[in-house]
Amino acid sequence: MQTSYELLLQPEVAGAAFARDVIEAVLRDRGAVTRGDGALVWKLKAGEVTVLPLRESGAITGLELKLPFSDRHELVSELLASAVDVARTNALRVVDPQLGRTVSEVDGGAITDEYLRISRYAGAYFGLGDALPVALPQASDDETVSPVMKAVLAVLVFGVAMAAACRYFSPA
Repeated sequence: MQTSYELLLQPEVAGAAFARDVIEAVLRDRGAVTRGDGALVWKLKAGEVTVLPLRESGAITGLELKLPFSDRHELVSELLASAVDVARTNALRVVDPQLGRTVSEVDGGAITDEYLRISRYAGAYFGLGDALPVALPQASDDETVSPVMKAVLAVLVFGVAMAAACRYFSPA
């Protein structure tokens, strides 16, 4: 289960070498700090984003920008703008794996929509506390019918239907 929304920083040309140390230094200049486990935490005005190396076939091919689910989307917009700025100045591209393409600032609406959709799904079906609250109406305890009661009612309805059918179709 996906617990965060990811954007990727990768070289403009697929398969090109990725200068991880250089890009991590750029992110540190922009407010990122190293966490105890070696990951970077990029501190933006609207919140924090975890930055991890993207490994493919054992090689580091980019950086994952992991955006935690929330009921606020200001961090999505700020991260996109900051990531695109870093990409432009360092011959990189920003990729949204959820959308399956390279993105820029003009894709902010599509990214926000996808972020909110996945966040709602995570909150509704996986109970992630940081995800959006469930928008589905919840039945109160008084309105719910237990599965045992449903089974008893189904058997009762079936019996009444069979008795009526027997009486209707039996010879006089």
